Amino acid sequence: VLGATALTLWPLAVEAWWLRELASADATVKIHAAQRLGEMRSRRAVPGLMKTAEEGLRKMAPRLDARVAALSGPRNHVKSVEVVALEALARIGEPAVAALLEAFGSWNLESWWGFVEAMPDLGEDARPFVPVLEAILRSDRSLPRRGAFRVLVSLQTDVEEEVRFLLAGLREADDSIASFA
Repeated sequence: VLGATALTLWPLAVEAWWLRELASADATVKIHAAQRLGEMRSRRAVPGLMKTAEEGLRKMAPRLDARVAALSGPRNHVKSVEVVALEALARIGEPAVAALLEAFGSWNLESWWGFVEAMPDLGEDARPFVPVLEAILRSDRSLPRRGAFRVLVSLQTDVEEEVRFLLAGLREADDSIASFA
């Protein structure tokens, strides 16, 4: 009976350990915790991962020269804490996407700009965030809208759908999106 109880409680204890590690001040520990929680698809990790991602994205955005931000080109291959947290949220799926959509009004412009700038690092793992990117695209926040448009174009798998998307971008009133399209 004791062995069965231990086997049942072990995953909860491991999850609790990684949740605690996610709050660490050490970036390497945070990255490792975010990776493990994503692998576990831990729903309980969503608030901590959201906080970790948002804090990192807010700090990341001022480092970006928003007016001249490279929309393509070489990316840093060392993953930052916020990118690993976003990867974990993508693995968790629907609960994380719902939390991001809920956070849409409370995150500041810099956080959303950092969010869309981190998407190319996720590659195909960014696909679960399409509803969030579409919400950004419907917003009035110009810089994140341009980035969201770029990421949504890159995620199109059907050439006809990509062309339709680009044509819609050409009709866009926002010059930054129309010029990208």
